[in-house]
Amino acid sequence: MTIVDYIVIAGVLVCIGWLSYLTYIFFGIQKEKKEVLSSLKSDGIDDILEKHGKQLKKSDIDSKELYTITDELSKKLSSSITKCGVIRFNPFAGEGGNQSFSIALLNDHNTGAVISSLYSRNSGSRFFAKPVTNGESEINLTNEEREAIKNAS
Repeated sequence: MTIVDYIVIAGVLVCIGWLSYLTYIFFGIQKEKKEVLSSLKSDGIDDILEKHGKQLKKSDIDSKELYTITDELSKKLSSSITKCGVIRFNPFAGEGGNQSFSIALLNDHNTGAVISSLYSRNSGSRFFAKPVTNGESEINLTNEEREAIKNAS
């Protein structure tokens, strides 16, 4: 035998080895494919793709619905009470503790109401409510009410 014969035999052996390796890889992939398809209980890849396509369409519709709902909630929330400021104080020097208070309940546009309670030993508690628009009121505000609005803003 000549050197050329040895080279040809070596080449054939390399090709056989390479073919064996590729066959091993191919059958491994086939086995994994069968396991995946059998676990999904479908007839083939076409069914899987069709199911995923339907799920994507449904997800797209659902996300559009969620965007609409979120937009509506955002609009409602901007007019809801989202800010609160409280200040406790003693309106009458020498009488009791800080049992009087002012509370400001405002939305995102600083519109809402400020409610005040003045406590006195002799007359009990008196409550006052004043409307607030953009952080201001048409009715004169006390310093405590202004501070409650400032704390809420």
